[in-house]
Amino acid sequence: MVPRLKRPVYLVFVIYVTGIFSWGDTNWMADVVTFLITVIFGYAWLWRPRIGERLHQWRARHDG
Repeated sequence: MVPRLKRPVYLVFVIYVTGIFSWGDTNWMADVVTFLITVIFGYAWLWRPRIGERLHQWRARHDG
């Protein structure tokens, strides 16, 4: 992914997913939890792909 696109993709992802799960909801605590989960998942997805790569490398070493 182009490095300049990471931040806009991240912001759109967080706003979109948080909006979907909190639309029409009056419980602000659920909105906050959804926002935090989305922020953490988005960060791990865009800036920490090495976590998944390490898991695949570990599996490849232990399966073979």
